Amino acid sequence: TDQLFRQTLRANTLNMHYTLANPSDYGIEDYSVSLGSFSLTEMQNSMASVRETLAQLQTYSYDELTQEQQLTYDVINSMLTTELKAEPCLLYTEILSPTTGYQAQLPILLSEYQFYQRQDVEDYLSLLSAVGPLYDQIIAFEREKSAAGLFMPDFAANQIIAQCQALVDGAKETVSAGEPSASGQSHFMQSTFEERLSDLSLTKQETQEYISRHNQLLTEQFFPAYERLISGLQELLSTGTNGGGLCNYPLGRDYYSYLVEVNTGSSDTVPELHERIIGALQSNLDQLSSLLKENSDLVTLILSGEADEQQKLLPSAPDEILNVLSGAISKDFPELGDVAFQTHSVDDSLKEFLSPAFYLTPTLDSVSEHTIYINDATHYTPLSLFTTLAHEGFPGHLYQNAWVTAQQLPSVRALFCPSGYSEGWATYAEMYAYDYCGLDENLCTFARLNAQITLAIYSALDIGIHYYYWDAADAYDFLCHYGYVDESGAEAVYQYIVEEPANYLTYYVGYLEFEQLKEQSMQTLSDQFDLKDFHSQLLSLGEAPFDVLRKHLNLGG
Repeated sequence: TDQLFRQTLRANTLNMHYTLANPSDYGIEDYSVSLGSFSLTEMQNSMASVRETLAQLQTYSYDELTQEQQLTYDVINSMLTTELKAEPCLLYTEILSPTTGYQAQLPILLSEYQFYQRQDVEDYLSLLSAVGPLYDQIIAFEREKSAAGLFMPDFAANQIIAQCQALVDGAKETVSAGEPSASGQSHFMQSTFEERLSDLSLTKQETQEYISRHNQLLTEQFFPAYERLISGLQELLSTGTNGGGLCNYPLGRDYYSYLVEVNTGSSDTVPELHERIIGALQSNLDQLSSLLKENSDLVTLILSGEADEQQKLLPSAPDEILNVLSGAISKDFPELGDVAFQTHSVDDSLKEFLSPAFYLTPTLDSVSEHTIYINDATHYTPLSLFTTLAHEGFPGHLYQNAWVTAQQLPSVRALFCPSGYSEGWATYAEMYAYDYCGLDENLCTFARLNAQITLAIYSALDIGIHYYYWDAADAYDFLCHYGYVDESGAEAVYQYIVEEPANYLTYYVGYLEFEQLKEQSMQTLSDQFDLKDFHSQLLSLGEAPFDVLRKHLNLGG
């Protein structure tokens, strides 16, 4: 496993740096700075490597492994077996998308690329030069998709083009090779670079030389790479053959089934998940109906505007909210100790396109500050900001990652992290936050049920669009059934789900799986069940597919 860990990280310097602050401590002494490769041939080679790794895994005698080794074995075996299911559909892979696409995430990842030593600065500057060649490969791949009738719908391509253009236009206003901008303002990639340099012991001259090199690379390499990406996508406009779900492609349902399994970490089939989602949705609706019938004062509280006034009592500063949450969770979650964190706002040029908030994971070997980005364009209510920071912070992503780091799991486990676990846990954690905010209990229950219902509706839509051939009219009819009658809003939801298949399921199915694990544990342990102990045992296993968790929690599976 150590060899697999080193080999995988050597192939992508960006991934390596976000995993390890000091690669040499893990036996990674020599590496070529790279963002990896992206092509159909590379994917086919990757599938061959997966088969090879699985074959090597089979050479171990499972019964002779320690309990921890068996857990690692099960995680790797499960996730690589799932990965092979993509092999017939490799050309369906899509690395670009308006919200979670590579082109949207890369500027943030580069602007948060920490400088622990001077070599990190050199590696970062080399990565800026590597963006162009990688984007050229991505465009070549998109041309292959187009030739096969698999290019994305124009509404998705146009959003990506607009996003890239906003980044480039911002650069034209602020970046020039080695010279201050006429406006005196800095692009966020400039300002964050200079901030990170300040962490190193550099002379004034060395700092200025780095800044000049950086500005030149931004001007001559990085932003031109985005301009080439724009041009490449513009050339492919109107070549897409499908403005709807993946199921409309020949192998679309197979590919969607793979995406659902790999993104959620659940072994349930798509139809089984659809049944679970509809069942949970109906249960939440029944609970909401009973809540309103039994509490007439709650209706008055909501309609009178008093509920909005109550929300104003909540703390508004993100750091203050996180401090409140870190203390409040102690009744349900095990103690973690002090954890350093910082919050940032998403840069203006990216606000329109990025998620409402996101968390950046620290490296395995450097317990640095945890970072949460907040997108102010989301227009949070006080309660929604509170629960969002629970999702990203305590007891969500930040808490879960800090807990796992303290367990010192085998390093290779960092390569095998199902999104459905991390996002499912954060959603599960978010639901607890309604109990921590201190507002009227019934109002909090009402808000939590609304959040669950919304996720269930969008998740059912996801499956309907990508598996059951729903078009925009079908999606609108489904939304109308649940009281959503805004046609333009419904169209926006439909387009988002087309652009981001299985994304809602990552959150909601993961959440349902955690709830199921808790229920199964309660049934198994009966009066001996302790919520804190359950959370402690669950978190200590680390990120894993849910059947693996079920097995190692002795809950079957």
